[in-house]
Amino acid sequence: MSSHGSLESLNAEPSNSNMNAATNFFKLSFLCSLIPHIFDGNRLRVHEFISNCDNAFKFAHPSQEQPLLAYVISKISGNAKAQLRDKLVNTWVQLRELLLQLYADKKHYTMLMEELNTIKQQTQESVLSFHNNIEQIYTRIINSLPANSSDIRGRSETLRELALQRFIFHSKPDISRFLRSKDISTLPDARNAASDEERALNMRKIIFQKQKNIAVIVNVILIILQNVSKNRAFNSITLFQIPTTDDEEKPNSVEKLCTVSTLENLKAITTLSVVMNLQLIHTNQKKSFGVPRGR
Repeated sequence: MSSHGSLESLNAEPSNSNMNAATNFFKLSFLCSLIPHIFDGNRLRVHEFISNCDNAFKFAHPSQEQPLLAYVISKISGNAKAQLRDKLVNTWVQLRELLLQLYADKKHYTMLMEELNTIKQQTQESVLSFHNNIEQIYTRIINSLPANSSDIRGRSETLRELALQRFIFHSKPDISRFLRSKDISTLPDARNAASDEERALNMRKIIFQKQKNIAVIVNVILIILQNVSKNRAFNSITLFQIPTTDDEEKPNSVEKLCTVSTLENLKAITTLSVVMNLQLIHTNQKKSFGVPRGR
């Protein structure tokens, strides 16, 4: 990609105003400030980049167009720069057309609207991922609207409301019920509330699983207790066993890590294990629900 002109005049004007008093047109430094972001090939950002450049060239004097074009080219990086490397570009109109050909969304407005109207949160999908997918579709729909559309603001507000309702009613059932119980008016607020609820639900699942594990342990130990009660002839019960490392000498041997000789000791260990696990659950509950959550 080639271009003409130089950027040497960007800082040539001594005045702090945006207008050059001698020539009565905007300074290059001001025009360049209208293009604050680099474009790296992100399709969701191509229309924003083009719009900023359009504004800069709209205020540019013909004598400023080549140095301004050179500045625009310098704001293109990464994959986008590689795509344009072998292209001959002499005007902003040519560059603009190339960017649209390469990076404008190929899907029609109707197809994008269908995507928005059918998207829903998948089973293993996080709240943040679902929110980002809706945001991307919304942005693509807005970008597909004609730039000179007279009602673009009204349509944008309608689409934003549609995106919000889609997020609220098509999140996972538990989160959707929670969101519908709230007075939420913006998509960012809905995302934040849903993320909080997602964390709380995940913590409840962890606590419930711990309780199930304790129940299994208690049931196993109760079975052992029943067997001991039936046959007091056992002098020792092995609670934990692991294979020895010396397999050559004792290929089938086990090491007794903990044994009890009486039914009372076994009951004491059972009680202690249950109490310790319940304390752990209580601690997790305090961490999860210690701060009141607005419902």
